Amino acid sequence: MIFIQVRIAIDEAEKIPAGRLGDRLPDFLRSLMQGHEYPLVLLFCGTQALQRTAWDYSSILFNTAQFQTVSYLSKEESQELLQKPAREILEFDPLVLDKAYHWTH
Repeated sequence: MIFIQVRIAIDEAEKIPAGRLGDRLPDFLRSLMQGHEYPLVLLFCGTQALQRTAWDYSSILFNTAQFQTVSYLSKEESQELLQKPAREILEFDPLVLDKAYHWTH
C-alpha cells in the first residue's frame, strides 16, 4: 500500500476571506479539506488577520483551522539546521554560519 499525503501552501491567505482571490475559492478549499479520498494538509500563511477570521462563525474556511505561530530561528537553531544534514560531508566556517543567519533573519 502506498501512502500519499498532499500538502498545499497558500501565502497571503488573508486575501481569501476578503474575496480578493475569487468568491468560489473558500468553498473549493473547504471541499478539499473535508474530502477523504487523499489525506490533505492546507498550510495557510499570513498575518494575524487569519486568526481573527477564525473566530467569525460564518467563516466556512478558517473556523476549523488549527493555528500555529512560526517565527525566526535563533542563531543556534540556524547553525544546527545548516550543519546537521551535512555533518559528515561539509565543514562550515563560523563566518559563513554568521552570514547565513544575518541574511535570513
